[in-house]
Amino acid sequence: MPRSHFIIQSAYDRRSAARGIVATCASAVFGAALFIHGMHPEFTAPPGPAIEGSGGQLVTASRNGECYVDVRLNETLFHKGLLDSGATGYLTIGINHARRAGIDVGGLVFDNSYSSANGTGKFAKATIATLRIGRVAAMRNVLVAVTAAPQDEIIVGIEILRTLNMRLRSTSCELNLWS
Repeated sequence: MPRSHFIIQSAYDRRSAARGIVATCASAVFGAALFIHGMHPEFTAPPGPAIEGSGGQLVTASRNGECYVDVRLNETLFHKGLLDSGATGYLTIGINHARRAGIDVGGLVFDNSYSSANGTGKFAKATIATLRIGRVAAMRNVLVAVTAAPQDEIIVGIEILRTLNMRLRSTSCELNLWS
């Protein structure tokens, strides 16, 4: 038999070969993930905010099907917080919201860019001490994106909505903390 041919002679040999192939593929995927993480540490999600609260809240949708709740940033009340399951991240606020909530906007560095239906812009990353969403939850140490431009509404993004187990209904949004 020529040396260039490899013949698997039994079912045991075939299973061993299959396990070897699977292990090699798994190692390659894991190695690629480590490489990407090393090259781009921003791909790793930050730890989620600490959360307190219980119960739920049913939020009636607007005529356009949008759900708004009262939001408190560092105990400052804002009446227009949009629950936006299409928004990435935790929370997006305008520089106007940041000022009112007591964030030192002079110390922010607007070195990140974003694209939205309204165009492109710059934002800075910040952390707020407390966030309250409606009557359901209070969170501490929440990551926020502060846009350089003022905004009409606060955007509550998917990372918070997952924590609040948001469910979309035909005429409302339901928020419930995981038990």
